Amino acid sequence: AAPSAATPAPVEETLDAEASGQKVLARVGQTVTITVEADVLDSVSLAEVGTETAEPDSPARFELLAEIPGSYAIDLLESGRRIGVLEIRD
Repeated sequence: AAPSAATPAPVEETLDAEASGQKVLARVGQTVTITVEADVLDSVSLAEVGTETAEPDSPARFELLAEIPGSYAIDLLESGRRIGVLEIRD
């Protein structure tokens, strides 16, 4: 089969809620799993995808299909900090 017919490899990234400037890169058509590990309870927001709760023993987890190219912010709502971006490319 032609490479274009193959299912693209999934993207799996673990982010640290204490860090910033983290980048998750994906291409359109890839399945993306983002796990955010936190030392304190916080709500993690991923742009249009939604909000998940992260706690010390239970990281926030997002699973999505990369569909629309662009840059999607990953923010901590309680802390009011941006920890990274999900970048989807063609």
